[in-house]
Amino acid sequence: MSSPIVAMSHAPFRASDVSHAFDPSVMVHVEIEAGASLYAMVLAHLHDHAHDEVSTPSRRIADSPSAAKGGACCAGDESNDSDDDDECATSESSSAKTTTVRRPTSLSAGLGLFSFEYAGAAKLWALHQTIGSPVGSQCGVELYTNLVLFAERAANGLEVIQSFCDQLLRDSEMTRPGMFTIFKFNARQSTWRREARTASRPVESVVLPAETKRALVADMVDFLAPRTQRWYRKHGIPYRRSYLFHGTPGAGKTSLIQALAGEFERNLCYLNPSHPDMTDDALKHAVERAPVSSLIVLEDIDALFSKQREAKVAQSKLTFSGLLNALDGVGSSSGQVFILTTNFKEKLDDALIRPGRVDLHVAFTDATREQMVTLFAQFYKRAPAALADAFADAVVASLGGRDVSMASLQHFFVASRKRTAEEAVAHAADVAAELERRSAERAPADGKDAGAPADGAAGEGDGAAVEPEAAATAKPKSKTKGRAGGGNGGVHVHIYGGARCGGAGSDGEGDGEGGE
Repeated sequence: MSSPIVAMSHAPFRASDVSHAFDPSVMVHVEIEAGASLYAMVLAHLHDHAHDEVSTPSRRIADSPSAAKGGACCAGDESNDSDDDDECATSESSSAKTTTVRRPTSLSAGLGLFSFEYAGAAKLWALHQTIGSPVGSQCGVELYTNLVLFAERAANGLEVIQSFCDQLLRDSEMTRPGMFTIFKFNARQSTWRREARTASRPVESVVLPAETKRALVADMVDFLAPRTQRWYRKHGIPYRRSYLFHGTPGAGKTSLIQALAGEFERNLCYLNPSHPDMTDDALKHAVERAPVSSLIVLEDIDALFSKQREAKVAQSKLTFSGLLNALDGVGSSSGQVFILTTNFKEKLDDALIRPGRVDLHVAFTDATREQMVTLFAQFYKRAPAALADAFADAVVASLGGRDVSMASLQHFFVASRKRTAEEAVAHAADVAAELERRSAERAPADGKDAGAPADGAAGEGDGAAVEPEAAATAKPKSKTKGRAGGGNGGVHVHIYGGARCGGAGSDGEGDGEGGE
């Protein structure tokens, strides 16, 4: 996205505040809106590159990049660009070795007048100041804060300032091998905000049926190939791709999305269309202004509209046609990839997921025997293959035809982290026992059948690892082959839009090594 720079017709500063450093009459100036993502980027740049030749400007410190306000209500700070959001420290005592995770602090420019150079030659100035008296806002009492950039008019100052801001935006959206950056759209301020930069996990670590991963990765590789882009342009088709991830909660939709972001070095952009401030124009703006090379994720798409196209969110300003226009890529950046997720595909309007609007449907099911074997091998990497097979056989036998989610299996391995591979196999029946225990606890409270999904079942992807106590689900006996009670089938492939490849299946977590 390019930076929205607009020259002010009235000076947003007092000449007396800068005249000791330069003559404002020979300068052009641009005000950057407080709360915009660019605002925080400039403050971070000033901290790293500004000179203190005129005065000693102040600095700001925050306990994490997402905690600082950046000078605006409800606005996150995109200060120092660290590859690691957390730092680890290890301390040893006579009884145990303890590892703690600390959030690093981040510094950015505070109030004052700063000078800095751009492109090795052009000299720019930045005035960061408060104006007026404190006023009330949704976040309490605040002072109006603004940021003004200056450059010499004779040296094409306006173009220099815009080039500088564009460069900051490009740097913030730049992808790096082994990392992906998470952005979230702030509907109230109509801007994308960087939340974190995170180390990616390999696609191989996501426990899906092999054919599912192969088909899905191949589809994205084919779409992102230069020849495919040329083909879309030749035929006048918007160059965009859209996937629907649907099926069982806790099957790994979120884990797969994050793995794909790392695999293809894409930014991960989360949109929340159900926000009360989200309008048709705001959603269109979000898609148009999304960071380049992105996966744009709309989670729980079924929560927006009924099959009769009625809004499910009481205060929602978004219309069904506005959602369709955004997904169709009207006016959007070229090459964007959309991922829609839902646990209830049957609740979606057919027009929302028709061929051409959603190109590939990927079904996430409960655990197959193949996934049980693979997940065991992920946690016990040095264990013989026969033990993985024995574990899968024991789990299938103990379930008695019921299905089990991948989140429940990961919960078992987390609980078994101090066990050897042999001990884990010996306790495989604990998977079914946990399902039965939770079903028994739930039955008196809500009168549901013992086989119904458990309330508070684990959420997508790595939810089981974060909240292991909410990981278990029990399902009625399934007639679908390839699940816990069947063979290695169960891979559902739905391909729309012609000669494109695709696949589907289910996913688990399981990265790391067990207690061997």
